[in-house]
Amino acid sequence: IYPMRTLSLSVSGGPQYYEVSETSLPSSRAWNPFWMTSAAWQGTRTNLDVSYSRSVTGGGGLLGAYRTDSADGSLRWVLSRRWSVATGAGYFLNKSVTPLTFMSTGNGHSMSEDATVHHSFTDHLSLDFSYDHVRQDYGAIQSVALNPNSNRETVSLSWQFTRPIGR
Repeated sequence: IYPMRTLSLSVSGGPQYYEVSETSLPSSRAWNPFWMTSAAWQGTRTNLDVSYSRSVTGGGGLLGAYRTDSADGSLRWVLSRRWSVATGAGYFLNKSVTPLTFMSTGNGHSMSEDATVHHSFTDHLSLDFSYDHVRQDYGAIQSVALNPNSNRETVSLSWQFTRPIGR
């Protein structure tokens, strides 16, 4: 729905069925509610969006199936015709739906933050500087417990090849 021209709200949900089968263990299956909500605001030079969801997922790299609660948001400012900056953050809480299986890696959460500076030299050539940080807390996973933080810096130079259709 659009309560105002610059604001949109969205809600969706329903039942979700999952079934987990692991070698030499009984299957686990159940119905679980799924829902998601989001909001976005667009100003003349600023965009803001936030969302929250709850669902059963494959765990995003974790072994087993997890009920995942995730919340994230982003903010973008257009400083001038050629410059913009953006930032975002996310939080993900994972709880195993099969905690008694030996393949389950336990419960935990992760947080992420990112920032980007964008500069357009021309309509086709642009440069981005990005930084993101991820922190994970999964005590049962030894490699994550020893090194829970991840940092990444990126510089990218892009050339856009575009041409109007039909010419």
